[in-house]
Amino acid sequence: MTNKRKQSARINGTQNGKWKSAQLSSLQPEEKEYWECEPASKGFCVRVSISGKKTYMFRYNNLGKRRYINLGDYTTVSLKDARMEAQGYILQLDKGIDPYLEIQRTKQAEKEESIRQKDAQNAVTVEEVLNHYLTTIAPSSAKNAETKFRNSHCNVYRLIGGMKLKDVTEDDLWGLLDRHTNRGKQSEAARLRSYMKAAFNKAKKHRPFKLSRWSNPFLNIEKPEESENVHDRALSSEEIRDFWTLLDESDEALLGVRAVLKLLLILGQRVEETSKMKWSSLDLDAGVWDIPPADNKTGKRTGKGHVVPLPLLVCISRITSPNHGSFGQDR
Repeated sequence: MTNKRKQSARINGTQNGKWKSAQLSSLQPEEKEYWECEPASKGFCVRVSISGKKTYMFRYNNLGKRRYINLGDYTTVSLKDARMEAQGYILQLDKGIDPYLEIQRTKQAEKEESIRQKDAQNAVTVEEVLNHYLTTIAPSSAKNAETKFRNSHCNVYRLIGGMKLKDVTEDDLWGLLDRHTNRGKQSEAARLRSYMKAAFNKAKKHRPFKLSRWSNPFLNIEKPEESENVHDRALSSEEIRDFWTLLDESDEALLGVRAVLKLLLILGQRVEETSKMKWSSLDLDAGVWDIPPADNKTGKRTGKGHVVPLPLLVCISRITSPNHGSFGQDR
């Protein structure tokens, strides 16, 4: 509460309406808190508490609201500095700016910036995202993915591993893919894109990474086009006939290899599975090849085998004759 005693009773001899520090020093506490305002500086005051503490204040009315701004303690802030700060607020009022609201906006902006900097400092890096991905997928897939991430021509860990994920741009990612496409390795670029896109998607769903509002830059990056899609490449009838003839004319020492290559042409199964074919898995009378889970790429993960129908050519030819070549280790 403001004490209504006249100022002259406490501060005498003010020149040009401005105080001197010695005059403020002489102010003594009273039974109630009181305020003294400098005549030459509108709104510039000093508040004296019951305990005798003196605080510089700026007091004003704006749109019918009384505002108070603390300018600092008398013992730590000089009279000159406090007066200059008050004069700055007067200039703001003259321009239609409410100093109190401006201070609140500044504090809020500083708070938000502090939070932003803290979030940026703690933001997840590309390396952390890739490592998280590798630990959440099947070991065999993780091995393949890490090979792509650490490729000698495009080592993602080395190139952008230290970047914050939120700072990674489409240009950064195109730069990685171009390291493969520029040397004609579109398939390598396509595989790297697939693994990295999956890693980024998994990171977005990982709540501790706090990426709910983040947009995966891979969404706008299309799969690199291959000049020739090896998966669409097929031998012509003439090429198959010529290849088959060459196999028949090969050295006797390559009988096992010849048999596997012919079976690949006829059955269209994976090289690894075909090369591991065992006699115990074949039923030539029924015309089926029952591939056990251990020899089946999918079966290693699911525990299920795979049955392949055998064409008549396989069942009646010498390709699968026990005396013609060897399959597996159970002859």
